[in-house]
Amino acid sequence: MNGFISGSFWQQHQSLYSDTKNTYHAEVLTCRQRKERRLPKAASRGLGRTPARHLGRAARNSAGPFTRSTTLYRRECFGLAMSGTVDAICSDTLTGRGAYRQEPRFTALETNASILEVGTARIFIDPHLVGPLVFFDPRFFAQYKTKLHISDTRQVSEMRKRIREQFGPISLVVLSQALADHAHEPSLRYLDRELPVVAPNSARPLLTKLGFENVQYLRPGNSFRMDCGSERSPSDEYVDIQAVKGSVVGPPWQEPENGYIFRLYRVLAPNEAHVCVFRMFYEPHGNFDASALRTALASTQDPDGRLVDVVLTPPIRVLFAGVYELLRGAPSAVELVQLLRPQMVIPIRNWEGHQSGLLSGLLRGTGSLQEFRESVAQIARRLQLDTQLVRIGEPGEAFTLPLRPLSS
Repeated sequence: MNGFISGSFWQQHQSLYSDTKNTYHAEVLTCRQRKERRLPKAASRGLGRTPARHLGRAARNSAGPFTRSTTLYRRECFGLAMSGTVDAICSDTLTGRGAYRQEPRFTALETNASILEVGTARIFIDPHLVGPLVFFDPRFFAQYKTKLHISDTRQVSEMRKRIREQFGPISLVVLSQALADHAHEPSLRYLDRELPVVAPNSARPLLTKLGFENVQYLRPGNSFRMDCGSERSPSDEYVDIQAVKGSVVGPPWQEPENGYIFRLYRVLAPNEAHVCVFRMFYEPHGNFDASALRTALASTQDPDGRLVDVVLTPPIRVLFAGVYELLRGAPSAVELVQLLRPQMVIPIRNWEGHQSGLLSGLLRGTGSLQEFRESVAQIARRLQLDTQLVRIGEPGEAFTLPLRPLSS
């Protein structure tokens, strides 16, 4: 599939997981076993380093859940795929890094799911990888993906193999909400429990139930960092993920879910400080606090007023029972372009796919991708921005994202 690491490589690595009720037992290769098998020198590179090296700055600077004991498994068998070559990879893990990329890349996976690639990190945002999206029961609501669909066989080794072949390695999972269309339990069930996860506090019950250990629960204003530089200089780049106020999806007094600002920092010259070279804003329902968002982005604002390079926002306005607004659609995109002045706007195609069930009859979507494009072009013209801001990628198609223009 265009944009993904080819399945031929990942097919060579079979999962060794056995499923005993809800407990997953991994047969790992220890460092000693690796040496006995006489792997090439490159294959054992990095195995003896501290696990925090793979988890990023937040792991090294925090006494939170990213602890030495919980990352022992990763130190024993975690190899990284970097710079187009593979050092080593455990056949029983989905966790890993991709080839180093100078420019960020984005891949839509249908519904809210997507992949952001920055440096060597492959960040899965609201991953929906397996089966349909179901709320409570298929008779209540179900949404079926049309292109990137993996049927759930409930066999752990088989599902891990399919996910690995279809989507490649996962460096980090970012969840914006605790609802099933963002924290998709059937997909999360097959991911490594050692995998770093960033999520709102509302997702704690689900992630705890599933046994995830390396979770950073962020509230608005909190940040998470992860190194993503090349193998030679991993700390020369890092991605900073800052939570901002998102949507309230329950009663008005409920704590809001998260939107996120993704920023890539890079050392541009030896012995110099990190510089922000990329900024992206994501909120899946199109809700945001303009003042708080402006404040959060002020430190990396451009002289011309640009605050981000890329915006991810829903293109279709969706109402429940004709009254309650679930997704804001094009009006939100227009406001975001005015506020953030991005170089690119990517519509989140979370309304597409076949829907069924009682709830589907109460949901009404208005607008289209073409109307969305025209609305964005109109406001861009008024602001004297590029009128071709909207980038619509087909599911599974990876495309390059613009870096921040930096003055020399």
